[in-house]
Order: sequence, then structure tokens, then C-alpha cells
Amino acid sequence: MPVWWTILAYTVAMSFFGTLIYNSSKKTSPEAGIDSLHAENQRKISLFFAFVSFALLVFFVGQRSYIFDTFQYQYAYDNYYTGDLAQIKDLINGTNAEKGKGYTFLLILFKHFTHGTYNDWFTFLAVVEMIPVVLLFYKYSDSFTLSSYFFITSGCVLWLVNGVRQFLAVTLILYFVDWIFKKKTFPFIIVVLIAATVHNTAVLWLPVYFLIHLKTWSKKFVVYSVVFTILAFILINSSIFSETNYSYVGTSGGNGVNPLRVLFMSIPTCLAFYFRNDIKSKTNRNADICVNISVICTEMYIVGMFTNGVVGRLPIYFELFNYILLPWMLENAVNEVTKKTIKLCLIVLFMLFFSYNMIIAGNGAYNSSTLNLFFT
Repeated sequence: MPVWWTILAYTVAMSFFGTLIYNSSKKTSPEAGIDSLHAENQRKISLFFAFVSFALLVFFVGQRSYIFDTFQYQYAYDNYYTGDLAQIKDLINGTNAEKGKGYTFLLILFKHFTHGTYNDWFTFLAVVEMIPVVLLFYKYSDSFTLSSYFFITSGCVLWLVNGVRQFLAVTLILYFVDWIFKKKTFPFIIVVLIAATVHNTAVLWLPVYFLIHLKTWSKKFVVYSVVFTILAFILINSSIFSETNYSYVGTSGGNGVNPLRVLFMSIPTCLAFYFRNDIKSKTNRNADICVNISVICTEMYIVGMFTNGVVGRLPIYFELFNYILLPWMLENAVNEVTKKTIKLCLIVLFMLFFSYNMIIAGNGAYNSSTLNLFFT
């Protein structure tokens, strides 16, 4: 647990310090709020400090061992030899039974050319996964510090150490997030299909992509999103997965998503609905898309609450957009009188949830053989 608290303190401190330095050397345009979800003059931190803010997280994630499902990734990495690349031919021909051929392909290449340890592999993955997250916050957030704070305290940061292969698919798509906002449909579909070779749940983005470009809070969007949720629920509980590597998805064993997490993750959607008229007056299409993504994220969490807990991993494809939506709403949709109150409430709520997650839910464990750190 001390490791995650240290990471939180370091990330917030460095991003806040970086923001202060940037603001002291740059003058913000008075029109910065017009399109702040991707305005060049709205960037309030240098790219250098943006990456430095997450350096400690990458370090600890790379040096971990034997926490959550890390052991499975350690075993998979050690299971591949480095003598030649013949394994790739077997992978392409389908003789390798490992899930996520894209992930395995990348693993084989890395181990063949670096001969590194599993900690080197974990560090490499952490870098690859965090680059698009940092760029998302850097390019689209009104407050890099707040977005970073929400990312860690929400527990989203734990995807770096648990469910890594799926989070790799998530972040591969984020590298091309501009294509979502600019509605470059065909190139984005290609990216999703490539990400699906890493984790096939990435195909969830295909129907969602078309949903989020509908008018926010319109009858069409509400109806289609509800239909999508119902179909997802039916599909997940059907026998379609029974003959696949994901046969556990439709089973009833295990608990669904914690209702407390569902309630917590619905906060951005609830705020977006409450301030829908203020958001509409800003005529910001990027914000509208983020609101739609937030709604889909909430719906997927609701589905996960009534199914196998594994389904609770699906919203991660959309959750990160909440952390750029919240700062934007605080800056643009909330009046000055209530802005500080809502911001303070959000900071406290996220901290309480982080404390619950780390202490009561028992997700604060961290072990590292190389660093000789063992916290349960």
C-alpha cells in the first residue's frame, strides 16, 4: 500500500509543480476556453513534466513481481526462448494456443532482440501503455493535474498491473484518439482490429464508435445506447463464449462489479446530465463525444454488476475519457460560484474511494523481488 500512496503523492506534486512552471512562463489566451478539449493554447504543462509526472509509476510497475495476475505474465514471458523467431511462424499458422496473438508476437520480438528479464518486459509495457495516457491528458485535459489525480485515485492505474494485456489493447487505441474526435472511421476501424489481436474485447469499440457520434442526450442516442446495453447483457450471458478462450465470461460464478464502484463511476455521467444545458451552450463537439463515451462507460459498469466480474473490465476502454471530461466540465460547464465546491467534493470523493480500494478492498499490495519490497 505505501507504494501506491507514494506514486499518488509524487504524480500530483510533479504535475502541479510542472503546471506552475509552465503558467509562469506562458501566457494563456483569453479565448482558451472556446475549444479547450484540444486547444493548443490550453496546454497548461510542458510535455517534459507531463511524462516526468508518471516516471515513478512506470518504474514501480516495471519492477513488480507476484501481485494480482503478474505471475501469469511472468510465466508467459519466461516460457518463450530467444534462440530464433520460428515461434512467430507457429503463431501465424495458428499452432500456438496462447490468447492474444498480437501480444505474444510483441513479446517474442522483445525477448529475441533484448534478451531482457520479465522486469524489462514489464517496464517496456508500462512505457508503451502510459505514453498515450499522458498524451490524452496533455492534449485534451483542462487540468493535467486533476486528470492524473482521477486516473490514480479511481483505481484505473491498477490496470497496469492487473489485466495488462487488455489495457495494452486499450492504450493502443488511445494512440489514435484523434481519429475518434475527427471521425476518421476507416482508419480507426483498422486500429481497433489490430488492437483486437492483443485482446479481442477491443472490438467493443466498433459499435460504440458509431454510437458516440450521435447527438448527446438525443432520443436516438438514448434509445440506441440502451439497446446496445441490453444486447451486450444478453450476449454476455449467452453460450456464445462457451467454446472460446473466454468461456468464463458468460458464467455465473464469481461476483459482479462492486455496486459502490458502479455508483462512483457514474459520477461523470450524472454531472454531465445535470449540466447538459451548460455543456450544450459551449458547442464543443469533443465534449459531446466524451459525454456519450461516459454514458456508455456507465452502462457497461451496470451490465458488469449483474454478470461475472470479468465483464467489469470492459468499461476500461471508455473510462479514461471521464478523466478529461471532469476537468472540462469544471472549467466550462460549472459556474464560478459552485466550481470550487464541486471540485473539492470530487477530490475528497476520489480520495475516499482510493482509500477504500487500497485498504478495505485490499488492492494496495505491492511486491518486488528486485527492490526487495513486499507489502500486502
